[in-house]
Amino acid sequence: MGQLAALNDQLSAAKGRLGDLDAVDQALSRAPETYLAQLQLPEDPHQQVLAAVAVGNPDTAANVSVTVPGVGSTLKGTLPGMVSEARNLRSEEIRQLNAAGKPASVATIAWMGYNPPRNPLDTGSAGDLWQTMTDEQARAGAADLSRYLQQVRANNPGGHLTVLGHSYGSLTASLALQDLNAHGAHPVNDVVFYGSPGLELYSPTQLGLDHGQAYVMQAPHDLITSLVAPVAPLHGWGPDPYLTPGLTELSSQAGFDPGGIWRDGVYAHGDYPRVFQDAAGQPQLRMSGYNLAAIAAGLPDNKVEAPLLPPILGGGMPAAPGPAPGGRH
Repeated sequence: MGQLAALNDQLSAAKGRLGDLDAVDQALSRAPETYLAQLQLPEDPHQQVLAAVAVGNPDTAANVSVTVPGVGSTLKGTLPGMVSEARNLRSEEIRQLNAAGKPASVATIAWMGYNPPRNPLDTGSAGDLWQTMTDEQARAGAADLSRYLQQVRANNPGGHLTVLGHSYGSLTASLALQDLNAHGAHPVNDVVFYGSPGLELYSPTQLGLDHGQAYVMQAPHDLITSLVAPVAPLHGWGPDPYLTPGLTELSSQAGFDPGGIWRDGVYAHGDYPRVFQDAAGQPQLRMSGYNLAAIAAGLPDNKVEAPLLPPILGGGMPAAPGPAPGGRH
């Protein structure tokens, strides 16, 4: 019976690994011009495969971004959707670069290169809840992310490199940049932390950005930024990231972007990179996605900063109220 149980365990692990590789294949089909940017098969077959998929060539693009996901993210459940979001982000970057009269050379990387905590709302596990309140997996992921960012920089020495960290992934990204800086490495130009529960950061100088800027983004309806971030100091995650001096806050609110295009706002923790249907029924990035694209494209003057007093209703209206004067929606 022991041998049979062992064989069944091996079969189960093999099926899991095949499922992971199938998810990588699905992710590569989510956009044109995709590249497998990382593939790591852990020695333990029960552990998930780690991978990254780029939309656009990260070795040659003038602007490269790396998105780091948060709690509950898995290769099978998350990577294909992240690649779709990377495709949309790249399209918006190209649009903004074309409008600015600059070369539209962009690569957006969906990085599922670490194991974030499982979502306790899905598992019902007190242990998983505890993991979301510690930085153990963020620190492990930060070591992997640090190595990956150095690899991206080595392959593209002259590119503009941006890190986009969502939720627990923002903590992972912050720790990675701080570790790189502590070792005298500065591969990253800009970083955006959005939907962040905490960064273990007291000053953006700790990030060691190369002639760049650190940004944050929140939303009134995001329970992580409204309820969890304020208590970050209580469990060692530093000050509330939205009160940390030197971090520029980008808008997630509904409104017109500088080009006169209506952008919906963020209504939930996962909305930041998602599209909405505009008045013409076309998919459009929200104000949050517009801002992510502006920073990742190296066009900081395009950014829309957060209002001093965000609207109480938060996200904004679901459809445009009408075209902006001289603009379009």
